[in-house]
Amino acid sequence: MSRTRIPRNLQMLSIALAASVGAHISLADHGQARYVEQPGYQEFSGSMIARPWPVSHWIEQGLSGIDAQQRYDQAVAMIGAIAAVRNHVWQTDQYIFDLPLGFTENGVAEHLLVSGLFKFVEPNWRVYPQDCPNDSQFGSQWYHGVDRFDSCAGWDIHTGTSEVTVGVCDTGVRVTHEDLQQHRQEGYNAVDRLWETQGGRIEDIYGHGTNATGCAAANGDNGIGVTGMGWNLSHRMLRVTNSGGGGSSIEWLNHAATTAIENGDKVASLSYSGVDNQAVRDTATYIKSIGGLMIWAAGNANQNMTTNDRDADDVILVGAVSRQDVKSSFSNYGRMVDLVAPGEEVWNISSEGDNQYRNFSGTSAACPQVSGLAALLWSTNPALTPDEVEFFLKTTCNDLGSQGIDDTYGYGRINLRNAIEAAYSGEIPMRLTTSRFVAGVNGDAEVTRATPGATVVFVYSVRGLGSTYVPQLDVTLDLTSPVQAGVRTADQDGYALLRKRIPPNSQGTRVWMQAAEFQRVSNVAEVVIE
Repeated sequence: MSRTRIPRNLQMLSIALAASVGAHISLADHGQARYVEQPGYQEFSGSMIARPWPVSHWIEQGLSGIDAQQRYDQAVAMIGAIAAVRNHVWQTDQYIFDLPLGFTENGVAEHLLVSGLFKFVEPNWRVYPQDCPNDSQFGSQWYHGVDRFDSCAGWDIHTGTSEVTVGVCDTGVRVTHEDLQQHRQEGYNAVDRLWETQGGRIEDIYGHGTNATGCAAANGDNGIGVTGMGWNLSHRMLRVTNSGGGGSSIEWLNHAATTAIENGDKVASLSYSGVDNQAVRDTATYIKSIGGLMIWAAGNANQNMTTNDRDADDVILVGAVSRQDVKSSFSNYGRMVDLVAPGEEVWNISSEGDNQYRNFSGTSAACPQVSGLAALLWSTNPALTPDEVEFFLKTTCNDLGSQGIDDTYGYGRINLRNAIEAAYSGEIPMRLTTSRFVAGVNGDAEVTRATPGATVVFVYSVRGLGSTYVPQLDVTLDLTSPVQAGVRTADQDGYALLRKRIPPNSQGTRVWMQAAEFQRVSNVAEVVIE
């Protein structure tokens, strides 16, 4: 692979910076480390991913175009003073470079970030398949039952079409397995950057990717084996490792996901650790901008994931539940997790033979189920946007745990029948999103998909979820004792904005907000006043 060259006009600046860099960075690991390895989950790889603040950022801060470009150029030169850029991902403006001998991940990150010129600087983590092997043999796909996905009722409506493809970014696939013989698309090796027809190797090197592919799109109604979420969906393997241990990197995973969507796949499914990184979130935003979705396993470390709010990024993060519909003991949780799916004793295909099957456990099993369902929604209604598919995935879940959205199950456990029925109807409900609300300061509540010109009423409650009928609007709100916060008129695009301070103003108060027009209501948004 050729290295990306820094433009000539930056080379002299890089040289000028280089003289003082090495000693400073090699000694910069002091105090509490920004990044800490977790063996077998997320380990240092000796390379970094950095994204300078874009020129547009500096212009928004009041700088001239020339000064803004100089800030960006200085950031690139700082990278060049450390090492040659190995790869520049133009879609997300991420620079990937290997650390010279004696340099450390934390030292380099601190050195670059203290300049204020970078949006993020992160290790190019070595990450691993999120697999929890379980040898129990139950021999049935219990999660498709009427008390879980109610899949048969959903499949009565639609079972998928080969025009929609799930890109499985994983350890490879057993291409000869009897339950994957229909609708397989050309594979890709994201490490070597070679398509299958160019010699790219996609055989399952670890035994994980075959399971994931089966969960998403194992062939159905063929008289053998098991059934994936979408019987007739196409599936593509984008192998992200050449290691027998299954280890990959954030760089390879992001590249695989981007390659999938850029080549027509609608969903990129990633059952690996490492999602809690800005490079991943930026890639998810790019993927959504070109018409796809990135869906990632939450991980199996039983950790509270607090980096970002589930509705504030473009990654759909999937936790795992047991047969009892309770959080799996290993599953990560927290405000970053969007929803959950079965992750224990998930009976599906095995890479061990062409007619072999086994139980698959971990958030690695949950993630491709959600990926398959997302693709199935697109197959049901090809006109849906990525935001609309995400909306249907979340709002048709079965609520688990505390009433409403919570930090253990997110929106809840997916339900195939509910999601298919909603997508098939084509009715897109109003959508309410909120900014941060700070005590004593105005915050924003935004409604999209309202009826153009309609009167939109914003309400809130501090008493939680409930059921309140409003005869003037002929709707039932999902709040207890709602209080009107404001009234706005939706514009011609169905957009309405309420910018207001929401009482009470005490920090830590939990507030539930909703919007309504005549005979239509939005989702509920939960806000904690800061």
